[in-house]
Amino acid sequence: MYTFIDGNSSSTSTGDKKKIVTISVDTESDIPEPENDWGCGSVCWIINTNTIKMLNSQGEWK
Repeated sequence: MYTFIDGNSSSTSTGDKKKIVTISVDTESDIPEPENDWGCGSVCWIINTNTIKMLNSQGEWK
């Protein structure tokens, strides 16, 4: 089980909201490749091995 957190939050009067999507795949290599044009900010995959991979707004994994 892998959880994707969209770091491009939308501000509200009660604070920021983040879109969280959980996908079920067998291995990390089965995770769909990210788009390069998700807009400003960063997104990250939280991997089930507790590894965090950051994706910047240019679509580069860091």
